[in-house]
Amino acid sequence: MYGMKINNVRFYCIFIILILNLAFINYILVSSEPANAASTGYIIGRVTLPDGIKGVENCDIKLLDKYDNVASILNTDQQGNFYITNVEPSETAGLYRLIADKPGWGQSTTQQFNVYSNTSSIVAIRMYPIIGQFTLTAGSASIKADGSSTINITITARDTNGDPLPDGFNVRLIQESYYAAPGLFPGEGNKYDITLPLKDGMTVEYGRIPADTLSRNVSIKATILESGKNSRSVGLKIDHVNPNIITGTVYDAGMKPVPYASVYLYRWDGSRYVGYNSSEDPGYANDGRSVADSSGVYRYTILPAGDYRVAANYCSFNNSTDVRVVSGSYVHDIVLSSLKYGMVKGMVLDSDSSPVAGADVTISLVKGDKLEPVMSVRSGYDGSFTFDSVRYGNYGIEAVKNGLTANAPLWLDVDKASVTMMFHIPVPAAPINTPEPTSSPVNTATPAEATVAEPDVDSSPLYSFGVAVVFLSLFCGLASVLLVTISPKK
Repeated sequence: MYGMKINNVRFYCIFIILILNLAFINYILVSSEPANAASTGYIIGRVTLPDGIKGVENCDIKLLDKYDNVASILNTDQQGNFYITNVEPSETAGLYRLIADKPGWGQSTTQQFNVYSNTSSIVAIRMYPIIGQFTLTAGSASIKADGSSTINITITARDTNGDPLPDGFNVRLIQESYYAAPGLFPGEGNKYDITLPLKDGMTVEYGRIPADTLSRNVSIKATILESGKNSRSVGLKIDHVNPNIITGTVYDAGMKPVPYASVYLYRWDGSRYVGYNSSEDPGYANDGRSVADSSGVYRYTILPAGDYRVAANYCSFNNSTDVRVVSGSYVHDIVLSSLKYGMVKGMVLDSDSSPVAGADVTISLVKGDKLEPVMSVRSGYDGSFTFDSVRYGNYGIEAVKNGLTANAPLWLDVDKASVTMMFHIPVPAAPINTPEPTSSPVNTATPAEATVAEPDVDSSPLYSFGVAVVFLSLFCGLASVLLVTISPKK
């Protein structure tokens, strides 16, 4: 009877162990089952031209997952349609995005979107051809400022095959000028800029610039809105039919012309004088700045009537004159009454303080970061030199003898009208030939760094299953030992 009970215990233990084994194996197999067993989703899409109507055929479509891995590749049909089935839902796979690509056209990329199980996600993609040719030309290089004259702006836009761009593109035209936009584009009201459907070879009328405009030049800029990097510009010179002129000469206190004096033009705007760019010198921009020529003459072509101020400056000596312009030419000389003359004298000596005769001494005017020679003398037998009538200003002075030089800055003004300078031209010491030291080359190379490869731990389901089998075997072994231990001895 006792033995029968023991056998029953054995039977139940073995039965329970088998049940546990089967349950554990089933758990391992289920946990390693691929996730795509769940219900999938669908993507329905269409690629069209910019008009959103005409489809683009033979367009390459790529479906990218959240890691930008390619999940599917296909092509559009003749109507630009495409269908993607068996797409893993975003619940488990994350967000998706589509890339549409057509050779010679370019790429269009969608924003990220969700795909739901047993549901169709609808995606619309607009494809824009690559612009191969884009030009902007004007019917004339200049336009009259008479309130009525116009010119035509012609726009050419084609793809890389030389074909006109399809419908759906728009072009914006604006005018760029330092002052208020001078002209008008066609349309109701004041059209200072305009946006139109883009057509290859289209023309746009521009003009009707009033006679009192402040601008001398204007640039017309065209931008294809669907391709913001594609812009073209054409410059126009505004022809003022009867321009007003201010001209004159800049003089110093001795009524001698001051060449290359800085001249500034200001215009009264109702509350203050502001810089006004009306110089015929194109090298200066919109602050009213200009430069007198080599004879000290300045010239401004004044566009509208108004109150102006012309200021001249030379080495911090300045003066100005006010001009009211109505119509015609106005001559206004500017006298820098504080700009007078001084004297520069000195000695040229060698390193032993002995006179150096025949040294070339030159005074150069400082102009920005450059020096412009203005006068030169040669030192006498006693090393002396003298410059009379040196106009006040900022100079550099240099003494040269046999290739040896000495120089110094020089400033003349009311408080420093006479300057005495001493130049010491050094005598170079004989060169000493010292052999360069030699040394054995030093190996600076660093030893190669050893790299230790990290063990590759496989986390695949097969690996997990193997680990589970090992633990299950240990469990069965322990159970067997337990059964043998509790078995009765014969």
